[in-house]
Amino acid sequence: MKKKGKRGLLMDRIRANVWPLVLRRAGYLCEGCKGRKPLEWAHVFGRPGSGFCLGAIANSVELTTALCRDCHNGLDRGTDAVLRNRLWVTALVRVVEATIGLAPPPGGSKAVSLDVRGTIRMVEDAGWSFDEDRCELVKAA
Repeated sequence: MKKKGKRGLLMDRIRANVWPLVLRRAGYLCEGCKGRKPLEWAHVFGRPGSGFCLGAIANSVELTTALCRDCHNGLDRGTDAVLRNRLWVTALVRVVEATIGLAPPPGGSKAVSLDVRGTIRMVEDAGWSFDEDRCELVKAA
């Protein structure tokens, strides 16, 4: 039987704290298709160390979502571009509103840039990061 390492145990703790918040936000429905199917915790831009290389901030409530298996596959495999773009815009708006507090640009979320790394850099430059102990976004003192 394989033991979990330090990183695996940390991810278990983060998931235990973040996943219930994601489920409540989603209303216990898939945030992709709005179906009442078994849900999975999904990282919109990939897990820390993969995808967009966002680091720990990728584990935040704002950048994770509740998806059914079909929608999760569509996001991860890039087979559903419409879903991917909608989830990307929604996640970027959430993280910006939760941190630097900017309102969506004129034209609503459709006008949000899909410059993922640039948006996250802007949030980080404003002093925000994901605190792995508190399992939430925090601003440096």
